[in-house]
This record gives sequence, structure tokens and C-alpha cells, in this order.
Amino acid sequence: MPKTVGENIARYGMLLDVYGALLSDSGRQVMHLYYNEDLSLAEIAAERKMSRQAVSGALAKQRRLLNGFEAALTLMQKESDMKSGLDKVSQLLKHGRLPEARQEVNRLRRALAGD
Repeated sequence: MPKTVGENIARYGMLLDVYGALLSDSGRQVMHLYYNEDLSLAEIAAERKMSRQAVSGALAKQRRLLNGFEAALTLMQKESDMKSGLDKVSQLLKHGRLPEARQEVNRLRRALAGD
């Protein structure tokens, strides 16, 4: 889980990229304004003609939804794992460790296949 405010903002920005289409238009827009456009609660409230409390509540609801999607589907985690695996393969190949690189490629294939 994120440890800093910046990590939290980055996490929800990424979750929004991955799962945003599953949110309502209104929920997606509020999340976008807060996490991608860096608007304050007051600025979003003014733009959307809502109270600050309503914006805060909407953000909390959308965060719960995004966390639930990631818990159920783990797409963001899988993407991160794939990127790490590809970085590992790259390093192994760079150092001439072909058998280990092949093993890692096979592991990635199995993960993609859901094995």
C-alpha cells in the first residue's frame, strides 16, 4: 500500500487509468479532476456545483470502487509484475545469462496464460 501522499495520488491515478471506464461518468470526472488535474475539493465543488462534502464523499466512494476492482481483478498488479519480469529478462540477457532469461520468459508466459 502507498506510504506517502504522493504515492497515494500516483496509485489512484494509475487505478483510474486501468479501471476508470468501470466508474460512472460523474465519478470518473471527479477522480480525474482530483488525481490528474490536481484540483482541490473546493475547486471541484465549484466546477461541479457540489458541496465540498459531496466531493469528498464521491472521492471516497470512487476510491472504494477502484480498490475493489483491483482486489478482484489485480490488473494493475499484474502489469507491474510483467514490467518487473521484463526488466529482469533484459538484465539477464545483458549479462549473458540466457538459461535464466528463458526461465523468466517462461514464467511470464505462464502468468499471462493464468497458470
